[in-house]
Order: sequence, then structure tokens, then C-alpha cells
Amino acid sequence: MATNLSNMFSLLSVGFAAPTLERARLMTEGTFAREVGETWRALELDEADATAFVEAMAAYEGRDAEEVLHEIRCEYTRLFLVDHLIEHTEGPWRKKANGQDTVFYMINDISTGVQDFMRACGVVRPAGYNDSVDMIDNEWYFCSILAEDPAYLAEHGLSAEEKLTEFVDEHMRQWVPGFSDQVIEQSRIPYYRALAQLQKKLVEAL
Repeated sequence: MATNLSNMFSLLSVGFAAPTLERARLMTEGTFAREVGETWRALELDEADATAFVEAMAAYEGRDAEEVLHEIRCEYTRLFLVDHLIEHTEGPWRKKANGQDTVFYMINDISTGVQDFMRACGVVRPAGYNDSVDMIDNEWYFCSILAEDPAYLAEHGLSAEEKLTEFVDEHMRQWVPGFSDQVIEQSRIPYYRALAQLQKKLVEAL
């Protein structure tokens, strides 16, 4: 079960990371949808959610991978980068949700809190890494590490299961449902709407 949960977190991390040609190929081949569907079912979560995701991803099967990459890259840029239509970073998202207009990336208390939490679990930013550690894909990747129950945590007297529960409660539950709702409302393509719907359902089930 732990491996399946880690895989599910990893798939969501990949799904929300900056688009790549490799991911576009996995989409056009149907591999990405199949892996998500199989992992979701292995976790014994609602079958209807897996079916809805796979059906949405069917819109990309058999298409040219370069064309799909262009589509999801343009939407990623429109949603998350140029005008920050939706913040895909926890600190800025939560600050704006609480009515704060001016937000500093990486140096606000929520973002630094995420960094401190990760560091306490032995996960640190690689040298030269300049993005926010509390971006949605990074947080899902961190969850995947905890779900694998790494031995080094136990060696330091920490329970990976407890730290995962703590991180989900203190962070993922605080912003992923609202962030997901915004993506579902604002995205023009099925890819991001389906991913957002699935991650919202997962957070609800954790």
C-alpha cells in the first residue's frame, strides 16, 4: 500500500511539473493515464474518479506529441506563470487566499515553513535549485518520499507515516482543495482539469 501511495504522489508530482516532451509522449501513448488509473485502483479509491481521469486523458491518445506538448505548455504558462492567474506555490496561494496582495516568493513564513519541514525530514534543495520548494509538484514529490518510509527517518527517531500525516494536515489540506477548484474553473484543457479533480479527491481521501 505504501508503494502505491508513493507512486500516486509521484504521478501527481510529474503531472503538475513543467511540461516536457517525454510526458507528452506518455500522454499520447496512453501510458500516463493507465499508470494513474491502475495506481488509483490499487489504493482502492473510488473507481468513478479513476474512470473520469482516464476518459479525460483519452483526448490526447494518438495525437502528435509535439502538438500535445505545445498545448499543455501554453496552458501551464497561462495558468501559473505569466500573470500568475493561479498560484501553484503554497505560500503565495495561501497568502493571497487570506487577502494579502503583495506576496514574496520563497521568503514568506509559509514557504520557509515548508522548507524547514522538509529539511527536518532530511530533504534539502540541491545546490543551484532556484524554484520554490513549496510548488505543487515539489510538495507531492516530498509526500512520495515520506510514503516510501525511508530508513534514514527511523534512524533519526522519526516516523515517516506520522510526518506524512502531519505534512498533509498542515499543508496539503490547507491549499490543495482550493487550488484544485481554481484550476478546474480556469483551465481551458482537460489535462489540468482532470489532474486537479483527482488530486482534490486524493486529499479528501487521505
